[in-house]
Formats: sequence, structure tokens, C-alpha cells
Amino acid sequence: MGRCKALLDLGGSSALERAVRSLRSGGVEEIVVVSGHYRDAVEAEARRLNCATAFNEDYGKGMFSSVQCGLKALGDAEAFLLLPVDVPLVSPATIGALLKAHDEGASLAYPTFSGRRGHPPLVGRSFFGAIAEDDGSRGGLRALLAEKETEARDVAVADEAILLDMDSPEDYDRLRERALRHGIPSEAECEVLWDLAGTPQGVRRHGETVAAVADRFARALEGALSLDRAKLRSAALVHDLARGSEDHAEEGARILIRWGFGTIAPLVASHMVGPDDDALDEASLLFAADKIVEGTTVVSLAIRRERMARRFADRPSSLRGAMERLDRAESLIGAIERAAGQPLLHILGDLT
Repeated sequence: MGRCKALLDLGGSSALERAVRSLRSGGVEEIVVVSGHYRDAVEAEARRLNCATAFNEDYGKGMFSSVQCGLKALGDAEAFLLLPVDVPLVSPATIGALLKAHDEGASLAYPTFSGRRGHPPLVGRSFFGAIAEDDGSRGGLRALLAEKETEARDVAVADEAILLDMDSPEDYDRLRERALRHGIPSEAECEVLWDLAGTPQGVRRHGETVAAVADRFARALEGALSLDRAKLRSAALVHDLARGSEDHAEEGARILIRWGFGTIAPLVASHMVGPDDDALDEASLLFAADKIVEGTTVVSLAIRRERMARRFADRPSSLRGAMERLDRAESLIGAIERAAGQPLLHILGDLT
């Protein structure tokens, strides 16, 4: 990188501050910042963040020497998490999941994303002696822990950041962009959220179609409104995340908040009821898009009305509510057409 990674700016905070904030928010009680190169600058930032520091005089020997240095400063900790400062955007939810695994008896735990292990591993006290005594000739911490693979527990998390470091300026640019999208899952994270929630394949494909429709709405409105297309697309993909649960919209929002995606949770929570007026924003576009998609097919509101009438023929109150929501969607689609200056069929193009 040619610069001190710990002090690189990520959304108004240093990389070190982002890492420390995630660890503390996730439940870590004590943080030791191991310094080496750029010692003075790193330790000054660590003190500002109220962290203990430990200087590794042998930092030139590699990361394992810094692990051993940090271990000496830990005192009587039950376990430690090893988080390199160039993997700074790990979610507090991931930290919490690892601590929970330790509370449940895991002496060694790795976060995994789509089956791939990332940072930070959680290492229990039973490993401390072997780490302290190792001279590094066997291959460092990775090799030492590999000898105890049978004790390891993989903890699946909806957090792509466990795999994202910054070894190059291009990596740094990617992390800066991600830091600005705080609370919005990537498409890969949406897929893992589906996996963790057990979302059926048909519901996932429905989410993809709704996302495509919502994105057409947003693109048609680019000149008229300021919309966050990434936020809208992510929310549309996972809007039925908890489909099958009682009040699946609220349950889906709770799952998103639990994994640190609170930015899109309100859109998911409200996607069934929609707005009270014709104001166009990400939430209203999601609502309107969802109402013209059945399964993976875009259908007219007239067809939706016919099918709702048959479905709820013996349940008048349910039918009334369904028709009110379709009326709301029709009003919103009219507002979209007026703001975009195009009819719905032109906006949707080949999706119809």
C-alpha cells in the first residue's frame, strides 16, 4: 500500500477505528493493538480509541510474532479474536456469533461466508501455551491451528467483509465504497441471508424478479428523483426473506437488523402495507414492484384483482385489505408513470 493501513480513511474513520468499533459493538471486552512499523502513529490512534498497545520488536519476522506479542499482553483472557487491521469492516454481528460459539463450548471457531473461512478466528485458552512456545518454524498460527482441526467450529455469517482485506490500492477503493454502503447487503450477502433463513428457491427467484422491476422503476426516475438503487435492489431481493413465518415482513426485518443490515430493514418491514400517499421513494417503489409480480412473472393489476377475488371469495375482510393494497399500488404506478414521462409498458420493457 505504501502507507500505514491502520490509519487509512474508511468513511470518516480510520481502518483501526472501524475494526475497534466492530469488536466492541460485538461484545469484545479487551482490545490490544499490536504495533510494529509506523509504531508512533498506530499507538497514538490506539490510545485515542482507549485501546491497550503492545509493541512487537520483531515485527519484521511476520504476523505470527505479532500474535505472540499480543498474547503476552492479554492477561487471563478466556479466548482471543485475531483481527488484522486490513480486514477492518467485519460486522459486529460476526463478532457476536463467534463469541456465542465460544460460550457454547467452542475452543476454536472460524467465521465462514459461502463456505469460505475468513477473519477473525476465535482461539481459546487451551491453545495459548502452544502458541507462546512455538518458534514459528512449523508455519505459524495457521499451521498450529490446523493440527487441531477436529476441534474447530465453522460459524456461518452473512458478512462478506470477513474475506475482504486491502493489500492494494484497488482493495482499498473497494473497502471505501463498501464503508459508504453501511447496512446494505451485497448480492452475495443476500444469497447467504437466504441460506441462513432457509428461504425457498421459488421465493428467491421471486425476489430477483421484483428487484429487476424495482430497478427499472428507479432507472426511469433517475432524472426526477434521487434514489439509492443499491439499497432498493438489496431490499427487493430479500423482501420475502422470512416468507412462511407469521408476519414475514417484520420477521425479515428482524433478521436483517440482527445481521447488521438495518438500512434496508424498514423497506422490508413495510413492503406488505405500502405508503399512505403517492410519495416516491425506495419503499414505495418496492411495494409497487412487488404487487405486479406473481412468482417470477410480471402481471397486470387487473389480473391480480381477478385472482385475489377468487382467492379470498369466502374471506371478505382479507379481500378488502388485498384490494386496498392493489389500489395503492395502482396509484403509485400512476405517479411513477407521470414522474418518468413514460407508460408502464415502456418502463418495464422486456420484463413484461
